[in-house]
Amino acid sequence: MNKYKILVASDSHGRVDMLMEAISRNPDLDAVIFLGDGISDMEFVSQYFRARACAWYAVKGNCDFERIFRDAPLEKTQLLEIGGKRILYTHGDAYGVKLGMEELYSLAERSRADIVLYGHTHRRSEEYCFGKYFVNPGSLHSGEFGRTCAILTIDGDSVLFSYLMLA
Repeated sequence: MNKYKILVASDSHGRVDMLMEAISRNPDLDAVIFLGDGISDMEFVSQYFRARACAWYAVKGNCDFERIFRDAPLEKTQLLEIGGKRILYTHGDAYGVKLGMEELYSLAERSRADIVLYGHTHRRSEEYCFGKYFVNPGSLHSGEFGRTCAILTIDGDSVLFSYLMLA
């Protein structure tokens, strides 16, 4: 069984340095998932680290005006599978996450996601609800707990989230 290490980041808002630091501190990443509001930052960093053998994923935030990321159309919400886990990732603005989680809970159920990643609030949080993990990595720009992103580790049936604090 394979073990996967994934960096989950959101809301860089021009803080390319924070995204660079997070990736530099984790040379063994299998993937990077960016949850919007800084797509141009993510594009730059993905090109800078293009020699890395990791996958790059991103969705569009409410402050992103780009339509393309790494030569592919940029969506608001995506679903992918890594290590046998269905991961739904979105910025969160389209589901009203600043007002409550009900819409995101419903979307997670409809999409049969195991893990839901979202940003937008600039507040890191995690909960296990309805048999699903809901995780917000916080913000690389500024947030209630400082500048943070998350590390998601999938190892068989085991799912572990930890936070990375940045300067």
